[in-house]
Amino acid sequence: MTKINFGRDNYIKQAPENNEFPFTFELELVEDTVIQVDSVIKYTAQMELLPILKDDLISKIDFNSQFNKYSESYNSKDLKFVYEFQLVEDTKILLVNYVRVYNIKTKYSFTLVESIEQLKEIINKAIESNKISFDIESTGLNPERDSLVGYSFAYNTSEAYYVAVNHIDKYNKYNLGKEALDLIYDALVKVERVYMFNSRFDMRFMEYTDSRYDMVKIANSLVDVQVNCYLADSDFRYHGLKPLEKYYLGIYRSDFEETLSKGSQLNWAYMNPREALFYAATDALTTFMLGEETMKYLDEAKLSGQLDQKLLVPLMKMENRGIRVDHVYLIEEKEKLDEELFKLKEYLAKHLGDINLNSPKQRQDLFESFGLDTGERTKTGAMSTGREQMISMVDKMEEEGEEIPEWLLHLGNYSRLEKLSNTFFDNLYNETIDYDNETGAYNIIKDRVRFNYRNTQTATGRLSSGKEIEY
Repeated sequence: MTKINFGRDNYIKQAPENNEFPFTFELELVEDTVIQVDSVIKYTAQMELLPILKDDLISKIDFNSQFNKYSESYNSKDLKFVYEFQLVEDTKILLVNYVRVYNIKTKYSFTLVESIEQLKEIINKAIESNKISFDIESTGLNPERDSLVGYSFAYNTSEAYYVAVNHIDKYNKYNLGKEALDLIYDALVKVERVYMFNSRFDMRFMEYTDSRYDMVKIANSLVDVQVNCYLADSDFRYHGLKPLEKYYLGIYRSDFEETLSKGSQLNWAYMNPREALFYAATDALTTFMLGEETMKYLDEAKLSGQLDQKLLVPLMKMENRGIRVDHVYLIEEKEKLDEELFKLKEYLAKHLGDINLNSPKQRQDLFESFGLDTGERTKTGAMSTGREQMISMVDKMEEEGEEIPEWLLHLGNYSRLEKLSNTFFDNLYNETIDYDNETGAYNIIKDRVRFNYRNTQTATGRLSSGKEIEY
C-alpha cells in the first residue's frame, strides 16, 4: 500500500491515514514457531513494516468468514499469523525474529451475498436507509463487447456487499443471476440518493445488460462522488477512486491490477467471488463514505453543482450514440491542412532558423530577440507564448498601429492550424482510417465515432470532449 505524496497544497486538507481500515491488529515477538498459526511468512527486514504486513494480511484473510457480520466467525479471536523476519547483510543472516500477529479486529463488514433471500433482506434495509452506493464489476471496459460480472453496494459507512452475477461456471454456485440485478435496479429507483463513482461507466453497463434498466429513472437521485470531489477542489489533479479515497478518507489499499494479478486472472469473471469480495465491496463502501464526506461541497456549489450532476445521465445517453464520419471530407481537409502546415513550417525554418516551435523556452527566446513581449507570465515567471497569448499580442499591436513582423503572423497561423489538425482532424483520421503506405489506399476502420463528454476535470471549460474511450 504505497503512500502518495500529492506534492501540492490543496484547498481541502488531506485526511490522516485511517489505520482502522480494514482492520486493526497487534504484534508481539515470539521465541519460536511452536504456536499453532494459520501460516508462517518469511520476510527480509526492511522499512515500512506495517503497511507490508497489512497488505499481505488482506490477501490471506477470508473476509466473508472473518469480517462478515452475518458469519458465525465474525471478528473471531482464532485468526493469527507468525511472520519470520531476517536481517541479512551480504547474504549472511545476522538475526532472525518471529513476530506474531493477533487480535485482528474490524469495525467494518464485508459480505458476499450467497442467496436471493439474503439479498432481498439486505436490500430492504438499504431502501429503508434511503441512501445507497453502487458499483459494478465487468469483464472489460466496453459494454458492447464485455459483460457485467457482479456488483457491490453499501448503505452506510461500515457495511458493504458483493453480489456475483456472472462469474465463470467454476464459481456458478455464487452467481445470483438476473434476479439479483432486478433487485438492485429497483432499489436504485426507490431510494432518494444513489452514490456512484464515474457513474456513466456503471450506468452504461446496466443499460446495455437490459433495456429495462433505464438510468433516466435515477437521474434526480444520482450523486457522482467524483464530481463532488471536483467541486471540492477543482485544482486537485488525481481523479481516480484510489487517490481520492486516500486524500479524503485516509484509506490505502491495493488497486484493481494488483487484485487480478494475485490469481493471474484474465478478467474479473475468473476471480473467485470470495477472493474478489474485499476489493469489490470496498469500492462501494468508499464510494458511500466519499459521498457522505463530500455532500457539503455539492451543497456549497448550489445550482452549478446541481447542473453538473443532472447532466450525467443525458451525457451518458449522448455518448451511446455514434456520430457518422464523412471520410471523403476528412481525408481532403487533412491533406489540405498537412500541405499548409508543411509550407508554413518551411517558411518559418527559412526565416527563423532551426528552432523547435513547440518549445515554450525557444519561443520566448525568439520573441525576446525581436523585442516582443506577450505581457503574460506563467507561474514560474516565464513569458507565456501560447497561441492565445500570441493572438492577443498581435491584436494589441494592430490596435496601437505597430508594425507586425510577417513571421509572427505566419507563426500565429501555424499555431492555429496545428491545433486544429492535432485536436480534430488527426484524431478523427487515426480513429477511423488506416492508410496503407505500400498501396496508397485508404481503409475505413470505423464509420462512426463516440465522444467522451467531460463536464468536470477539464481546465478549459465545461463540456469538452475527447476521442472514443474504452468505457
